[in-house]
Amino acid sequence: LNDYDGVRGVRELWRVPTEGGDPQKLGLEMNALGQPRLHPDGKRIAFSQLDFNGVKQIWVMDTSGGNRVQITNEACPRHSCIGNQMPVWHPQGQRLVFVSDTKSENHDIWMVELDGARMVQLTNYLGSDTTPEFTPDGRYILFASQRGGDTFHIWMGEFAAN
Repeated sequence: LNDYDGVRGVRELWRVPTEGGDPQKLGLEMNALGQPRLHPDGKRIAFSQLDFNGVKQIWVMDTSGGNRVQITNEACPRHSCIGNQMPVWHPQGQRLVFVSDTKSENHDIWMVELDGARMVQLTNYLGSDTTPEFTPDGRYILFASQRGGDTFHIWMGEFAAN
């Protein structure tokens, strides 16, 4: 997946067959689209995209570019808010974790069910928590955190699936 066309300065998603062939553009150019992550089954993509208010939201679509579903829809309470970004699939594919600053002064990690019905805050610290990644078994989340200063350190937390 490629999310940046450096020639025109536009973000796009393209699917390139590993066995060769022509690349396929997945839909229209999207406003500040980024951070695409392929679902473990290879059939869906999670990504962030600016909404009409300039707030990043998490979306999911098929790898064909169809069936786009907006997963988050949070407003930013202050001017400096970025929104929801850096989506990562749980290895079992039923949940996404992502980074959000819509409900706090800094970036925290949140988990959402695929249907968007349940959202749970996983971190809540004064320093920014960012770039989440699951271990292959889905038991732990690793992330970078600015806790206790300006330097980011790697942290690991056990992921409670319930």
